[in-house]
Order: sequence, then C-alpha cells, then structure tokens
Amino acid sequence: IVFSGNIPNGAGLSSSASIELLMGVVLQSYFHPEVDAFELVKMAQHAENTFIGVNCGIMDQFAIGMGKKHHAMLLNCDTLDYEYSKLDVSGLALVIANTNKKRKLADSSYNTRRQECNDALLDLQKALDIVSLGDIKPSDFDAHSSMIQNETNRRRAKHAVYENHRAIKTA
Repeated sequence: IVFSGNIPNGAGLSSSASIELLMGVVLQSYFHPEVDAFELVKMAQHAENTFIGVNCGIMDQFAIGMGKKHHAMLLNCDTLDYEYSKLDVSGLALVIANTNKKRKLADSSYNTRRQECNDALLDLQKALDIVSLGDIKPSDFDAHSSMIQNETNRRRAKHAVYENHRAIKTA
C-alpha cells in the first residue's frame, strides 16, 4: 500500500488517526470481517497507544470514523456516549492554514500533560466523588482547585474542565 498526499507532515490534521481508520476499512474490505465503525475506531486508538506509543485519547479516531455530514458531534471520551447536532454550514468556509509549525503527538509533551491532568484528578478525588475531570463543573473546580498541590497540574486541569464545559454548552 502506498500513501500519498499533499498535507505537510506534522501539520496536526489527525493524519495518523486517518491512516489507522483507512487501514481498518481497507483490511475490512479485503478480508470481509464483520467489524462496525465503532469497533474500528477503538482498534485505531489501540494501535496509536500500543504501536506508536502516544497515550492519546479517542477523539481524533472517533471524529474520523463516526463523523456525520452536516452534523457536529458531542463525545464523552470516558463513556464513548455521543450525540449528533445538525450543523448548518451553508455560507461558511473552512480555512486550513499551514503555519509551518510541526505538531507531532509522539514527539510532544502530550503524555506529560495527560499525566499532569491525572495527578490533578487524584488530588481532587480525595474530596470529590469523580472519575474524570469531565465530571466537574467549572464552579465546582474553582471551589476545590486549591486541593491540587502542583500549580502546573492545577492549570492543566482547569483548562480541561473549562474546555469540556464549553463543548457541552455549545452542543
């Protein structure tokens, strides 16, 4: 198999997730196994985690494998519950600009940042009955953020909590 394209390497457009899903579809069409898109998405994330060594979440693979034309998707990455919302993009244009700044999760601090969020979660779990940072509303985070001992971990967790809340409000 030869892959060819004109997207710059490291452009940050989920190219590894795209290739993982593409390979799943190619292998499925060749061997005819009964694997639905949801399972292919999970297999692609497993490949990224296991063979590439990036402890990534499932968002890129899920968007590629489960995306639906003219819809936005709200995904709970912990439970893999998702819902679609109609999205009218008529009259709008999507512009992707090449900043020439490479983005590679495998070479980035992604795994470190994820660990910092996990460490913050452990601090919060001493007083809160939560499974993930996605379980916290911004107001609850603000009320308990002093429990997070490390300032960097606190900032990372705040970003995760507020971004999660923004996505829910948008949906």
